[in-house]
Amino acid sequence: MLLLAHDIPGRLRLAAPRLKGDRRAAAAMRTRLRAVPGVTEARVNLLTGSVVVHYDGRAETRAQILGGLDLRAGGTPARLTPALAERIAERAADALAERLVERAMRVALAALI
Repeated sequence: MLLLAHDIPGRLRLAAPRLKGDRRAAAAMRTRLRAVPGVTEARVNLLTGSVVVHYDGRAETRAQILGGLDLRAGGTPARLTPALAERIAERAADALAERLVERAMRVALAALI
């Protein structure tokens, strides 16, 4: 979930807890934001899950940034779209698979010792 944490003309700060420590998702977010016409800079902090976007200050650019992130101006998430639901399901499946592999490795290691 993304929340609009701070909003002044030309600069947005988003809280994105799901990006904490996830380099792949952070890179995808940066790429997506930098592709928006009028965006001059997009930075993701992997430690805090914070995203800062600098843009040309135009209302149209702001709307395009927020619209592309499934956010509403008040900081509340927009409705769950099928694409977003699919991404959430994929992330959950990946996390579950990773944990299962880690657990299997620990059990195998313990059996060897």
